[in-house]
Amino acid sequence: MENTQINCPVCQTPIRIEVYSLLSGVKFSCPNCSATVGLCQSSYSKVETAMTKFEELKVKAGRA
Repeated sequence: MENTQINCPVCQTPIRIEVYSLLSGVKFSCPNCSATVGLCQSSYSKVETAMTKFEELKVKAGRA
């Protein structure tokens, strides 16, 4: 599972997210101000494509 963090759009506190959960519709809350972060439905395919390409690059880099 790919874990990362993004800054809260309200207070800039880092929010830890799990990318594949985000893609499946899970929303994450800021631990500081409780703002909710999620993907709009129109972004799912773009993010999923980017993650697939990223995973492919990681595999290729591991072979080099």
